[in-house]
Amino acid sequence: NEQAVCSTAMGSMEPLKGENVLVNYGMLLDNTYIDEITWDKREKYPTWTMIRELTSSTPPQVAIEIKLIPKKGAVVGWQSFGAVKVYEIPGRNFDGSVHE
Repeated sequence: NEQAVCSTAMGSMEPLKGENVLVNYGMLLDNTYIDEITWDKREKYPTWTMIRELTSSTPPQVAIEIKLIPKKGAVVGWQSFGAVKVYEIPGRNFDGSVHE
């Protein structure tokens, strides 16, 4: 499955308004090297993170996907501890108009 990932730590899941779900994959490892990665060697493989909004269909579809991936050769990766979908910013709508 091209959408499959291996999350090794943290992460969260939040039901959204309607029926979609927001999934935060806290610390991901490259599936290409998953059989080589051990706890002692994990630092050789920079981590990355991703947030997906999934639909409630069967099978679920990816509605939104955000990835934070380290540059090639990086010694430090990305991790996230949670995610929240923001529906509005106080004083502004996402289209830029002002609301009260």
